[in-house]
Amino acid sequence: SWALISLQAAKLYGYDAEYDAAAAINAIIAQKKQDGGYNNYGDDGVVDVTATMLMAMSFFDYTAADTERESCIDFIKSKLGANGLFEYYGADSSCAQAYTIIGLIMAGEDVTSDKWTTDGINIVDALLTFQDENGGFWSDSASKNGTGWFNAPDDYSTRQCVMALGAVANADGIYEKVSGLTDLNPLQPEGSSSSSSS
Repeated sequence: SWALISLQAAKLYGYDAEYDAAAAINAIIAQKKQDGGYNNYGDDGVVDVTATMLMAMSFFDYTAADTERESCIDFIKSKLGANGLFEYYGADSSCAQAYTIIGLIMAGEDVTSDKWTTDGINIVDALLTFQDENGGFWSDSASKNGTGWFNAPDDYSTRQCVMALGAVANADGIYEKVSGLTDLNPLQPEGSSSSSSS
């Protein structure tokens, strides 16, 4: 998925980055887990890796990519738990929350809508609950509350959360740029027909 995202980003900046998009899309879909999500290992999907696949699918308006994009969104929605937080290996994670927000924005989702709200808290507000008074972001709620592994906000989590907040602030522009790349590569998975992205 990151290879596909990188190649599409290269196209965005005018580089000659031709590749077999149909094969890349099919290779990604072939790695889907039984529960409908994606993961780098194990039998169960997780929200952040599924969001990465969602990012990759969001560059295309091919039938297979459209179908998989909706499937990824459905899986991510199923992991939305209390207080607007996504379940991540039985806990929560600011990085997983951040990556998932970016993926949903790239797919054209309104991350501040009722669809992405639980207990009156949307997923962006939930991301902000990881922020410390010093401005940094904690890795997880347990650490912020003094019962987790980390004893301070960390650079890795802070960078990813800032990226997500930047995506929220520029959501319309990001979706327009990503969805506008579909005409740069007319390849389509064999046996499918094109459709418009939502």
